[in-house]
Amino acid sequence: MGRREFENPWTIKKSKEQIRQILKDYGCDDVVMRSNGEKITVGFRVDHRLVKCLMPILKREEFRHYSGWQAMLEYRWQVLALSIEAYLRAGECGLARFEENYSDDRTAKTISAIRPDFDRRKR
Repeated sequence: MGRREFENPWTIKKSKEQIRQILKDYGCDDVVMRSNGEKITVGFRVDHRLVKCLMPILKREEFRHYSGWQAMLEYRWQVLALSIEAYLRAGECGLARFEENYSDDRTAKTISAIRPDFDRRKR
């Protein structure tokens, strides 16, 4: 029998689309998504509060094969999508409060650095 190839249904594109849809469903706006060689960043505004989610990623050099590194990226984007949905659901049902966990002035500065056209005056 031949070796079966595993196809991950969670592509980075699908995870980004899921994050956008989750944020839209919860009324979030000013969405920023960015990744570099060290981390994935998703920032957004919910109820006039700025939220930033950071997911560290491993460097390409730490993997023997590109496919392993790509699989790690896909997995991290998937986890980020699931985490954002869980955070918003927890906030919705009163389990977590944004004031205590997610929002401060550093977030606004970080989002401004990610997207310079981000307007802080909307807060």
